[in-house]
Amino acid sequence: MIIPKNAGVMENKSILKKNWERRSASLILSEEEIEQAISSYSNQPIASCQLLSDGCANSNYKVIFSNSDCVVFRVYTRDSDSLMREYHIHEMIQEKVPVPRFLFINTDQSIIPYPFAVLEFVEGRLFRDVIFEENHKVIEECAYDAGKILTKIASFQFDFPGFFESDLSLIPFENNQTYFDIILEFLGDENVVKSLGRSLTQRLTAFTHEHEYVLIDISKQHSLTHADYDPSNMLVKEEEGNWKIAAILDWEFAFSSTPSVDTGLMLRYAPQLPAFYQRSFINGIKDANASLLPSDWELRAKLADMLSLLSLLASEDAEQRFEMVEDVKSLLTKMN
Repeated sequence: MIIPKNAGVMENKSILKKNWERRSASLILSEEEIEQAISSYSNQPIASCQLLSDGCANSNYKVIFSNSDCVVFRVYTRDSDSLMREYHIHEMIQEKVPVPRFLFINTDQSIIPYPFAVLEFVEGRLFRDVIFEENHKVIEECAYDAGKILTKIASFQFDFPGFFESDLSLIPFENNQTYFDIILEFLGDENVVKSLGRSLTQRLTAFTHEHEYVLIDISKQHSLTHADYDPSNMLVKEEEGNWKIAAILDWEFAFSSTPSVDTGLMLRYAPQLPAFYQRSFINGIKDANASLLPSDWELRAKLADMLSLLSLLASEDAEQRFEMVEDVKSLLTKMN
């Protein structure tokens, strides 16, 4: 199937994080610096390297060696601990979940001042880019596959909810806070209130209190959660006439929590997308593991995504990311 480029009317819409600013500027390295950094992995000369612009945090280069081998050179500029965390997650799930394989890691920061890794290069296109082209069949098949894959991710269970250390040992939420507590804390944050305004803050506070029980309930769940599960972190490809997810990228925010977080992220922009996008995604979950969809799944996903959105407004870099803040505010305005 040939998909026409730039064919969709959605191309100019500010959805799916398309216009969000990066958390920090991409790290610009010369070909010689990259060649030196990965010389312990391969002594092949580099034929070409290309900065991959997608993503809001780390820096990724597509590297092609003179023997035509192709890899991704990934530099962890945001959080040095996230390399080992991602590595261990990939190792744990790669037989069940499509992820690039780690080929080489370096954490000593002696060659460049950041840890880095060499990963398998996975052929594919960003699902987000495919959505903008509005091809019904492709969106439907990829969304369905994303639903099925979410159930595989959620099948990895831990002893309790919390955040991963670099070796995947778990730290429980501070003071055993629930999502209800954390959302109220965010809604009391000065920067959040400044971004949202008093009226919206009060409305979201009332919405939170109204659903206290649900928020406390989902806080108890402890399955693997990607925490950035959306079309901008999915590579898709066509195989034998059908489209599927080729790789789920960027696991640095993963933690032990509820599948509602990933469901909420995947459906964050669903009201602005064709109805079959959400329907296909939910059908993928239903067909693989219907138990992940309780009768109030939609409310749970919405509440979990509210937490994710508020965390962005409370982040240290929010004031420098105007487009992101405006989009988050717009999404929260429609939340209840």
